Amino acid sequence: CHTVGICGTPEKIKWITEDLGFDKGINYKNYRIGKKIGDVEIANTKIEFEQVQAALKEAFPNGIDLFFDNVGGVFTEAVWDILNPHARVIICGQIASYNDDRDNPNLIRPFLHKTIYKEIDIRGIIVSNFKNKPKFYYDMGKWISTGKVKVKETVIDGFEKLPDAFIGLFEGVNTGKMVVKCT
Repeated sequence: CHTVGICGTPEKIKWITEDLGFDKGINYKNYRIGKKIGDVEIANTKIEFEQVQAALKEAFPNGIDLFFDNVGGVFTEAVWDILNPHARVIICGQIASYNDDRDNPNLIRPFLHKTIYKEIDIRGIIVSNFKNKPKFYYDMGKWISTGKVKVKETVIDGFEKLPDAFIGLFEGVNTGKMVVKCT
């Protein structure tokens, strides 16, 4: 299987390729095109979309069979033409759009017809689906303890740093799960 991870820092790309065994990493921050108005970056989505789609086509010359989306945004928009027939798409998060202006949303390019003609399966998942799944916890515990699944956490010390940790999630300062340690 050919795996490509999308991250926001060279350190995270190094982690996924060297420690987790991904074949390649793409730094999504390399595709932020636009200008700033004050502290707000205004992206030129046409250029961004075309560049991201070219990067995905280069990373996946044979197309994509499984796309796990935890972020949304332009990578989600760009992936649909690269998905193979009968591909599977897992939607777990859409953080790129959580703060969108609801009166002027960033619309995802039309893709539903592509899901029909390529017979693509899409499934949304949420962590609470695994709440009462003892076999999942048993298996996952075994996989973590044997190193089959690797876990990384960013730990912030101090309850008073909770707001900074929360904001850090949206800025990508964490690697893995963000944990605030309260002592």
